[in-house]
Amino acid sequence: MATQQLVLLRHAKSDWHSGANSDFDRPLSKRGQRGAVAIGEWFQSKSIEPDLILCSSSERTTETLSLVCSACRWQDTETRFLRSLYHASENDLVAIIENALIDSQTLMVVGHNPGLEMLLLRYCPNAPFFSNGKLMPTATAAVISMTNGVATKLLYLEKPSKR
Repeated sequence: MATQQLVLLRHAKSDWHSGANSDFDRPLSKRGQRGAVAIGEWFQSKSIEPDLILCSSSERTTETLSLVCSACRWQDTETRFLRSLYHASENDLVAIIENALIDSQTLMVVGHNPGLEMLLLRYCPNAPFFSNGKLMPTATAAVISMTNGVATKLLYLEKPSKR
């Protein structure tokens, strides 16, 4: 049986008052920048390093990933920026992930809610909610153990210093 890891990462807090032309172009806020660095440091502390990253091509997801990679010192990780991850549905995410897991040991998907929350509940129906009632607030990572494409265990659900 092939055991893999699926890492779901919701983008960090965006700046609603940035003056961006569209939702897609909205950058991170200062708080979001700090959150992205913190989750990157958490990845490093747990020695989590994907061999493939699929990232929504929106501004806030690409900026989140850039800060995470800098904090982790990930330099050579294969990364694909996909417009199709921008507000992707749960079923779209499953199809994208199943295809990517064929060639990946540790796959990271950087994206948006509600798709990521719905996907996490599909794979891990008993995942714990945070005290604010959210499952995947901004800058939250879920690390799921997968065997032959089936989720077997939620290893981590983490938002540094926000539990």
